[in-house]
Amino acid sequence: MHVTPYGISQMGPNNYGMAVPTANGYIGTQKYDYLDGYKGQNRMLLVQSVHPWEQRSSGVTMSLDWKTRRNTLTFFYFYSFADHQERQDRFVVGNDGSVTWKNPLTANGQLVTGYNINQNQQLNALGFDDKLRLLNDRLLIDAGFKATMVSRMTSESVPGANPYKVSRNNFIPTPQILARYQITKANQVYLNATTSYRLPAGYAAYVPAFGNTSPYPTTIPPNNLNPEYFIGEELGIRHNGKITASVAGFHYNLTNHQISSLAYQPGSTILVSSQIMAGGEEVWGVQAELATRPWHHLSAYLSGQYLHTRLGNNVSTGNDYLSTTGKSAPGSPKYTGALGLTFDDSVWFGNFNLRYQDSQFSTLMNDQSIPAFVTADLSMGRKLPVIGSRVHPRAVLSLTNLGGINYLSGLGGFGLTAQPRTGIFGNKVSASSPIFVVGSAFTIMATLAADF
Repeated sequence: MHVTPYGISQMGPNNYGMAVPTANGYIGTQKYDYLDGYKGQNRMLLVQSVHPWEQRSSGVTMSLDWKTRRNTLTFFYFYSFADHQERQDRFVVGNDGSVTWKNPLTANGQLVTGYNINQNQQLNALGFDDKLRLLNDRLLIDAGFKATMVSRMTSESVPGANPYKVSRNNFIPTPQILARYQITKANQVYLNATTSYRLPAGYAAYVPAFGNTSPYPTTIPPNNLNPEYFIGEELGIRHNGKITASVAGFHYNLTNHQISSLAYQPGSTILVSSQIMAGGEEVWGVQAELATRPWHHLSAYLSGQYLHTRLGNNVSTGNDYLSTTGKSAPGSPKYTGALGLTFDDSVWFGNFNLRYQDSQFSTLMNDQSIPAFVTADLSMGRKLPVIGSRVHPRAVLSLTNLGGINYLSGLGGFGLTAQPRTGIFGNKVSASSPIFVVGSAFTIMATLAADF
């Protein structure tokens, strides 16, 4: 029997710059006449927004193993309790750029904040796992089942928050079976059938947050708060010899698919977290890898993947739905590939990597996309003479993005639609702006390092 208790406590701030109105601003939906200490002034005040947060988690894991010659049966139980508190404090930035970290901004004695969050969660999980070895250990079958019960409560203390408190209880069963058969010493075939879940992430999925220039929330929690549920199957074959190779086909099905996204707070350059409930999604694909052992100090690696995705539901926009059924999932390139070369003769060493990524949609309506791109990186170096008996220095020259292409490497946040549309029920749906990640420019970096 194994028992492992644990406890974790974390705290820290997030911060960025923003502007707060000295007059006629808002705390939640409640309007204030003037900020305390700024009566008679009507301007935008530059502030540093600091978000002190604290998070604590504790729990215990317990398992009981029963081993026989061919079988290992494990029963397990897991309990955890976690809570998270976070708010926004705004400190004035002076004309010289300095910040006085003394008293945060208030109005009528009330903290000027966009949110004041408290969230706690209690989780119980129990289940079993059974590993069975047959045919002189050539066949391994591993089957298990876990039942998870989660209770989560989130509250928002700013005036006018609706909802101001959300409590959810979930029961999630997650069975799985894994099997592999060793055909020969070098060849293996395997089959995986697994399930998993993901609860809605963060507070934005439960309660709203606000800015200070409007009584309307900047983030609105989605209507569906059920956990995302994943069912996946994978069938593959592996070869391990002078050349290592693997090929696998996979199929995934998700219900209540959650997309954690980023969006700009209206009228600002501030990014806020948002949740998009995309309903069902199905994924098919094939992936392959090939690698060689060193030959004359040179080895190679090659990989590729084909991916096909399909959204299974029309996505809610608040008061209507967009016709997203049958569309491809954003951030899912159909083809990807990589080529790698490595050289190492114990003195000189180097790596070359070439990567291809197909175009990928940036919106759920598939009306905007990131273009496909090819990038290449090269690094080369030399091990220098040992200093004494313990210091092993080396010099490395790294070249990133050899072609110097300008490209978008991925998405920081998806959008619903890139252009205004009419929803299924006839309501207007505004365009939304995805957040793009800009790829690295051509970069040269020289490094002198040592191992001790």
